[in-house]
Amino acid sequence: MQKPFFKKKNLKNKNIILDNLKKIIKNGNQVGVKYHIFPLVDNSSILSFTEEKILINEIKKLIKFLEKDSYILFETDYKPKKIIRFIKKFNTKKVGINYDTGNSAALNYDFSDEIKYFRYVKNIHIKDRIIKGKTIRLGMGNWDFKKFFKLIKNKYKGNFILQTARSNNNKHVKEIIINKNFFENEYK
Repeated sequence: MQKPFFKKKNLKNKNIILDNLKKIIKNGNQVGVKYHIFPLVDNSSILSFTEEKILINEIKKLIKFLEKDSYILFETDYKPKKIIRFIKKFNTKKVGINYDTGNSAALNYDFSDEIKYFRYVKNIHIKDRIIKGKTIRLGMGNWDFKKFFKLIKNKYKGNFILQTARSNNNKHVKEIIINKNFFENEYK
């Protein structure tokens, strides 16, 4: 995420970065990593057709190093219709989406549009954010967890990863418990 190989400023180090990604995938295979998540948000957002083309071409080369039950997932800030077109360009079931509720909240995306690409979602990060803002405690931001869980109840059977805000007063265990309890109460 810090040095996306498809950005012009990183092209001189592209081969080093890609070699490291190949090693990560191969090592991940040895320890049973199922999902290799590539964040395409913030510093690594795709901002041009050229960046997208470089990314797709290089990821297609990395796919051949994946084990049978492992996948490359993208966490992206693309709008829903663009995500579907993007994923289809790989022409393989080895590529999917890591969905992040907080990113969708911050971008003010409507989940009724996003549900259209949920057949590609393999993993979900549970997070809450305010529109155009930072990550905050679950239930304090703009994400409608009740509506979200109701809409995905029979459509998603994968993992939920709590990727919640850290404590403001260094009481991280307490903050984790608060967020865990919120999640368990909302997801019934």
